[in-house]
Amino acid sequence: MANEITVTIQLDVVKSPISDQIRKSNLRFDLATAVKSGGIQVVGTTAEAIGISADVATKGWAYFRNVDSTNYVVLSTASDGTTPFAKLMPGELALIPLGSGTIYGMANTAAVNLEYQVYAR
Repeated sequence: MANEITVTIQLDVVKSPISDQIRKSNLRFDLATAVKSGGIQVVGTTAEAIGISADVATKGWAYFRNVDSTNYVVLSTASDGTTPFAKLMPGELALIPLGSGTIYGMANTAAVNLEYQVYAR
């Protein structure tokens, strides 16, 4: 099969003098195998690997959401968390097509709950 993943994005930004609207719908992508890994992980202030199952051998689309109401969390490919590719403020989310490697999370001041789903590519 092909095109098992459908992505729809809507982004509205309004703060004078900026006014932007980005809308992309029905973007279709392949899911190589019906394998996923996810849940909610408590991420502390020391970088730690996100618990993506080894069954997701080749990472594909990933969804991350910082469920915390106060603290931010960074996502990194470096085991010490010093080179983040994403910074999720409280309540923020990201939808990212991942490359290979381990993903690490690190909270800034206190532990946060990080919701995630990663699908195999």
